[in-house]
Amino acid sequence: MEFPLSKREMQILKEIIEKFGQNPNNIYIVIDMKEFLKHKEIMDFLKENGFVQEKQVQVTDRYKFSLKPSYTLLTDSDVINDWIKDKNEKAKRPSKREWKVAIFSSVFGAITGLIIGILSNDMVLLAIKELIKK
Repeated sequence: MEFPLSKREMQILKEIIEKFGQNPNNIYIVIDMKEFLKHKEIMDFLKENGFVQEKQVQVTDRYKFSLKPSYTLLTDSDVINDWIKDKNEKAKRPSKREWKVAIFSSVFGAITGLIIGILSNDMVLLAIKELIKK
């Protein structure tokens, strides 16, 4: 997953954090398969960065036992939000390479403008014509 996160990814992240907030003990949340597919990328991202831990929970649903993905929140949701905000801000900053390209382009543009300005001067054009005639 790349930063900055898209609006859709931020919305899904907000939904996930709200789910943990709805659980009174913040122990874990169980996600059904429809939600799992929607949240998988964000949950994997949170798992890779150590914010949540995945478990398989046995759930009884109309006399059927099934395993559903369950996630345990390992840190406070404010920590996750602050970390995401910081990463998004850093991703929006121009890199050193981008700065170098911008500075070079500005200097090159200024020099080109000066050269064109000098060459378009009538006195310079007359002097060049005189040199060509000789």
